[in-house]
Amino acid sequence: MPPRPRSPGLDASKTAKRAKIAETANHSENIVESADSETQKEEDNGPVFSGKFDLYAMILPFLSKVYLPTKSSSTPQYEELYKTILTYQAKPDFSAQIVLPDAPYTMDGVAGSRALCDPMECLPYDLSLEDIKAVNKISYTEHQKSFFLARDSNMESGPAVTTNTGIIDGGCGIQTARGKFMMKRVWTKANPDGSLIELFEGFFSLMISYSSLYKRKGHGSGDDTEFAFWAVRARKDANGKEIGLNLGS
Repeated sequence: MPPRPRSPGLDASKTAKRAKIAETANHSENIVESADSETQKEEDNGPVFSGKFDLYAMILPFLSKVYLPTKSSSTPQYEELYKTILTYQAKPDFSAQIVLPDAPYTMDGVAGSRALCDPMECLPYDLSLEDIKAVNKISYTEHQKSFFLARDSNMESGPAVTTNTGIIDGGCGIQTARGKFMMKRVWTKANPDGSLIELFEGFFSLMISYSSLYKRKGHGSGDDTEFAFWAVRARKDANGKEIGLNLGS
């Protein structure tokens, strides 16, 4: 049996091998607000999928054990997971970053990960998020579902965004590069100041086939990467500007 595609961790030098962990849980979006707060809350008109996001692979054990604290647990601990992710985001650590344009998505998005590097240059690929679509339901294959820590019939329902993945300008030494990116919001809560905090989850894949040049150099036939992830909106600088990749970069 061929090896399973890899999943990026926080450290590109320690790309983790994924293990299949399938548990039943309720993935329906939970909206939690404090009944005692008299602060005017930010109106939530549904998820907005534009802007910058930091992604965290579900295979990371220090996050998965917070998400489902025990083997018998079937209820995701979204708030504790969100808080834990923020501690790593502050370092700053992440598995990947993306930026999506404003709807109606007339331009491509951009993605990047230290774990997705050109084997000759040892530099991260400039990844594209193409054919961006807003959808009312995600359609995961059974193979894609196997990467999630918890699964149920609601994991595909609700507003989401889907794209094709690729390498900007094709990349050097690359014959083909294609995959999928899908993301939906799974949890939100109102801060004491009325602002909303959000947690997203989704799936990323990129299947790379090397050219004859890279094959002759001993890099094999290609590199496949697939992983389920959680995502949070990017940190902001002192001026309130999101930190991360830029469109067109």
